[in-house]
Amino acid sequence: MLEVTDLTVRYGPHMTALDHCSLSCPASGVVAVLGSNGAGKTTLMRAISGVLDHHGGRVAGGRITFRGETITGRDPAWIVGSGVVQVPEGRRVFAGMTVEDNLRAGAVRAGSRSVRAQAYDRVHALFPVLAERRDQRAGLLSGGEQQMLAIGRGLMSEPDMLLLDEPSLGLAPKMVEHIGRVVTEIRAQGTAVLLVEQNAAMALSIADHAYVMEAGTVALEGDAADLEASDEVRARYLGDPRGPEPTTTGRGRSLSVWVP
Repeated sequence: MLEVTDLTVRYGPHMTALDHCSLSCPASGVVAVLGSNGAGKTTLMRAISGVLDHHGGRVAGGRITFRGETITGRDPAWIVGSGVVQVPEGRRVFAGMTVEDNLRAGAVRAGSRSVRAQAYDRVHALFPVLAERRDQRAGLLSGGEQQMLAIGRGLMSEPDMLLLDEPSLGLAPKMVEHIGRVVTEIRAQGTAVLLVEQNAAMALSIADHAYVMEAGTVALEGDAADLEASDEVRARYLGDPRGPEPTTTGRGRSLSVWVP
């Protein structure tokens, strides 16, 4: 469904944030992108959703395709209309608007009242608290409830692919578990998910495939279960003190390793 090929992104004349980065996402499933701060994860999301120029960035090479059509550099509204919707890092709900108005603002692809009603039903089924607090201002919600609202607002457009940027950021462990279950349910409903996370344990537990980014490049990729079992990944991202085994996993299968 989504293909990122040799993508290079720069901020200003000298800073390279992504360097020949490539990844792919199927039409169903959850693909995780892991990495520490500065690895290029958020820049990748911005490039896919078409908002790089709003942050002073530009695509200097490579391309992004969605369902075989090039979307590199396309207008963000056009990209949303094509079925790709991003939930940005930090929730960014409209604090002065009600929960209901926030959700309504996300229904940009809903062409009819019946489609909007269907989207509301889906979001309220995933997040019943949003139905209970529909008339409450979003700024008065807890952090976890705001994250629910941000995801729900993205789903109101009935996307084919949902881009989730650090949905567990700043949340309590129980809420992180809940968000993980919701992502699994979103996938089961037929929406593909590209999940950017620093919380490797949560991401690998729900993803089908995963990429590990370092300094703007893909350093590792493989099945999520294989990466979770890899000594290298466990040592660097899951707090396991065992020494790394860079090219094999606990299941004895090879990982794809890319060395810049």
